[in-house]
Amino acid sequence: MMTEAICMACLAFAIAEVETGNKPFSVGRHGELTQYQFRQLTWEQYSEISFKDAPNHPEEVEKVFLDHVRWIRHRIIGLEKDPTVTNIAIIWNAGYGNFLHGTVPDSTLDYAMRVENLFEKSARDCQYCGI
Repeated sequence: MMTEAICMACLAFAIAEVETGNKPFSVGRHGELTQYQFRQLTWEQYSEISFKDAPNHPEEVEKVFLDHVRWIRHRIIGLEKDPTVTNIAIIWNAGYGNFLHGTVPDSTLDYAMRVENLFEKSARDCQYCGI
């Protein structure tokens, strides 16, 4: 199992771009908010700021993003799987339960591929990671 470091700036860019075109004030079909399309329960696990005010707090949005990615990585490693960009994107989109039980829809696999491709493209020009 590899636990190679992943550039969080590139991952954040890729997920936000696929989710909303990186629009911080986006509202999803099920009430998700911010460019990362957080659900209220996810937001409240990491932040004391009101969910409805999330888009108005960009630094908190980034903190919640990082905290949630850490949680996802921890769960993936606990399953003795690699915390790759693809696996993180699958859980981000379909949830941990679907990942755990192998019930990931094809649309999520497509989503994960788009995130991976944008991540790789971003990483080539990244001032932080230099992949």
